[in-house]
Amino acid sequence: MIDINFFTRRAPDANRTTDSNKSTVAAPRTIANGTIRPTATNGCSDRTQELPRLNGSELHITFRGVVYPWQLDHMNHMNVQHYMATFDQASWVLLALLGLDSWYFQRNRRAMAALEQTIEYKSELRAGEAFEIRSTVLEVRDKTIRMRHDLHRVRTGGLAASTTILGVHIDSEARRGMPLPTDVVDRAQFLNASILHSGADSAWSQTCEVG
Repeated sequence: MIDINFFTRRAPDANRTTDSNKSTVAAPRTIANGTIRPTATNGCSDRTQELPRLNGSELHITFRGVVYPWQLDHMNHMNVQHYMATFDQASWVLLALLGLDSWYFQRNRRAMAALEQTIEYKSELRAGEAFEIRSTVLEVRDKTIRMRHDLHRVRTGGLAASTTILGVHIDSEARRGMPLPTDVVDRAQFLNASILHSGADSAWSQTCEVG
C-alpha cells in the first residue's frame, strides 16, 4: 500500500519560483515515474506535491483485505457487493499513485467519474481468506483512464475476480469532461508501457480455481 504521507509533505522552498505578480508558483519538475510534480499551473497554489515512485516492472498492490463472516451471502461466499467495494478502494489508490487524489481534486476543483465497468468472477472467496488487488492502467486518453484490477488469494495467488473501469476526469463544478494534467498522463503511460513490456501483464491470464 502507499504511504499517505506522500500526499501531505511540502517540497523545499528552493523548488519554487516567483512570477511577475510576486505570487509563488511551483517550479516545473514533471517526470514520468518520478516523485515530484506541480499541483497547479494557474498560480493558485504555491505548493508542490510529493508522489510515490512507480514500480515499472510489476503490478501495484492497491488493496489488501480479509473476508469477514458478515460479508458472506446465503451461498456462503463473499457477496458481489463487497467485491465492488474493494475494487472501488483500489481505484482511488491507483488514481492517487498517478497524482489524482483528494489533495489535487480539492485544490483544482476536479473529480473523477466512472463511465463504464465490467467484472469477471473467477472463483469464490470464503470467510477468513486473505486477498489482495493488483492494478494497472490499460489505456489513457485526453480525458479518460481505463484501469484494470485483479483480485487474488494471498495464500495461493489464484485469481478470484477481475474488473476494468473507465473513468473520466471532470470539472467538479461544471460537471463536464476536462483534459487530464500532462504529468498524470505521463505517469499513466509509463505504468502502462512498463507493465506490457515487462511481461507482468501475464498475471491477468491465470486460470480459475474452485473456491
